[in-house]
Amino acid sequence: MKQKIKHNRFSFYEKQRLTEEKLKLNFESVHCEDIGLYIIGKYPRLQFGNFNFSEGLDWRNNAEATIRLTILNLINNGVIEVVKVLDSKTYFFKLFKSYHTNYYFKIIDLQVDKDWFSVMVNKTINEVNQTDYPDLYNYINEIIGKILNYQSHFNNPSRTFLIEILRTYTKKFKWIELIKTKKLLGLIDDFNLKVEDIYIPRISMQHQSLTDIDNNLFRLNKDYKDFYKALNNEISYCFRKRKNDD
Repeated sequence: MKQKIKHNRFSFYEKQRLTEEKLKLNFESVHCEDIGLYIIGKYPRLQFGNFNFSEGLDWRNNAEATIRLTILNLINNGVIEVVKVLDSKTYFFKLFKSYHTNYYFKIIDLQVDKDWFSVMVNKTINEVNQTDYPDLYNYINEIIGKILNYQSHFNNPSRTFLIEILRTYTKKFKWIELIKTKKLLGLIDDFNLKVEDIYIPRISMQHQSLTDIDNNLFRLNKDYKDFYKALNNEISYCFRKRKNDD
């Protein structure tokens, strides 16, 4: 492939993209809607309040799964492809050189399903692809930044991320409600997620089908396993950097 070079005017830093290789992910596609509501498929009676320790829910793991499975569903639907790249970076007039494996997403189809979060992720991928050398950090930082605001910090960023997603969906679907109640003379807000029963089996079944693909690829496809780990590392980092200092 043609090498691309990026450097500053003083040549302190230079980058080359050496190789590109599409990830080969062989699996039978499934029909999966509203993957942005992944947490509803797992916890249709979710309750949460001001104190994280009372909930017994791994917010970070569920936030990572929401982003990862949304990306996998875009692959499942033939909307994007994953491309593995090898980049070289040189610093200080080429005195230091390093090699890095990363990934970018190639847009195959700008048309995506009606799921709000999937549409947002796909549009964000397309925006990031207009820049030089898109990589996993660029995609994930933008996706999370659009939900949490880029410069904001939180006690539990992954928790806030999922709650903000739920709040957006309640404005789009009448069959989802977040009911707020006040306790201790109004000092504490408690929230109860209410989902109409008729929708729960479909969401749970479809999300489980996609989760099964994710698990099987992780076990059986080394390329996907490497991608999975790299993706989760970037998601985890982008949440950590938005966490308030203790």
